[in-house]
Amino acid sequence: MTQNELIKKLGGLRAIEPNEEFVRVSRSVILSSQSGIPIERTTRNTIFSRGLSFAASVTLTAVFVLVLALGSVAGSLKTLFLPTLHGVNNEALVSEADAVTGDIDIRLNDIEYFDRTSRTVALADSSQEGMLDGEDEIDELLNQVIEY
Repeated sequence: MTQNELIKKLGGLRAIEPNEEFVRVSRSVILSSQSGIPIERTTRNTIFSRGLSFAASVTLTAVFVLVLALGSVAGSLKTLFLPTLHGVNNEALVSEADAVTGDIDIRLNDIEYFDRTSRTVALADSSQEGMLDGEDEIDELLNQVIEY
């Protein structure tokens, strides 16, 4: 590329112009920087933005004060807005667990009782045969005593 071609291309670029909005914004930035006030500060201090900032500050302060004021009555508000359901409180759960434990204990005692009685019956059955033989001897001895 020669110097003449380069000059021709640069001359062609002179035809490119910025749009109107870019010109306006650039001009206001340049002029505001000369007066010492940045453009962000001038747009931030409009009436609407100041009002919005004030409303946000008041709202946050009111919420903070409300949280502080209601902090001591949180327990009563909890029961007011979230009532406890029947059978969900701790006392009901403990009493229900005690009832279930009592039922289990009764069942275990019944099982133990029936186990003992079945062992006793089994021992009695096994010893009855020996007792029958002994009863016959006793009967014979009693008959001898009566005849005598």
